[in-house]
Amino acid sequence: MLAGAHPAVTASSSYGTQETTRFEEPVHVGVLPETIADRPVEWTSADAAICAVTDAQLVGPDGLTLLPDGTVVMENSLGWSLRVLLGAGRAAKERTRPTYRSGMADRRLDEAVSLVGAWTDNYYHWFVDYLSRLQTVERYSEETDRRPTLIVPPEFGGWRAEALSFFGYDESDWVEFGGGRLHVDRLLVPTLRRDVEETAPDVQDLTYTAAPSALRWLGEGGLAAAAATDPDPSYDRPDRLYVSRENTPMRRVVNRNALEMVLDEYGVRVVKPEERSVTEQVRLFRDAEVVVAPHGAGLTNLVFGSELTVVSLFGDDHHPVYYAMAEQLDHEFACLVCEADGEDLRVDPDRLRELFDAVGL
Repeated sequence: MLAGAHPAVTASSSYGTQETTRFEEPVHVGVLPETIADRPVEWTSADAAICAVTDAQLVGPDGLTLLPDGTVVMENSLGWSLRVLLGAGRAAKERTRPTYRSGMADRRLDEAVSLVGAWTDNYYHWFVDYLSRLQTVERYSEETDRRPTLIVPPEFGGWRAEALSFFGYDESDWVEFGGGRLHVDRLLVPTLRRDVEETAPDVQDLTYTAAPSALRWLGEGGLAAAAATDPDPSYDRPDRLYVSRENTPMRRVVNRNALEMVLDEYGVRVVKPEERSVTEQVRLFRDAEVVVAPHGAGLTNLVFGSELTVVSLFGDDHHPVYYAMAEQLDHEFACLVCEADGEDLRVDPDRLRELFDAVGL
């Protein structure tokens, strides 16, 4: 792991969960995005690992994690040097000096894991960058019979707390941190479960490819939680669904009427994830057979599906994250590059029908 050779590391464990995924060319109509066509055909995930470092400090709103000699723990900045710079800048903006300051912490914890950082308010990143690390923490707790405190973002609750509860945590297990300086006597640092600068140096543009075992663990946690509670009878769960981005600021379909006409022809129902709890979104994807959506965080819910047909609509943003996720979870992935309209997109109805026919809808 990135901090594994540092003298502040007092213990480390590796759980040897490497897996290799081979990526096949997806079904598509028209151009295939270069981000998919040019990505490596094979990708091997890194081991799941965790280490303990002594006398760490979380600094500033992003929880920039520093050791006494000034070393930055990269995992807690998503393994990305740019996030370190931005985190330092945000700390300075709140007038917290972005350096290690002995004896200057506002609070102190004995043993903890940080779930604080950039993008914790994003649905995809909360699951894949933060919650997935708890799989490794769970292994640590099983071996040591120790349950570390979780450090979470400020004003914590809502959908993030609901998702965290899938893995057996409640408000007695966490403390909030919104900035300033927090000292942790023994900070547990699990490795990120996806590719980052240091683990994928040959990948020009990070693909956000996650370890398959982590994706399965996330899915199992959500499915178990959904099965343990009664569903809301006011929600129906169609087997063919379109994940709308109508209420988001970008990647919306501007010719919505033309799109919905095609969706109706193929029995695809429009759903708005933001109107459903996380648990209900789990049930929605669990019971689905077909998922159609513009590229967006709602597709993180693919982890809860089984043998789905996934149709992704791209505008200018051709990020391959959900293509990789679909391949790793044995879903069928198909895509259509649409005409960009600023940060939104315009769907060609005839090409969409062609794509639906190609995947057998």
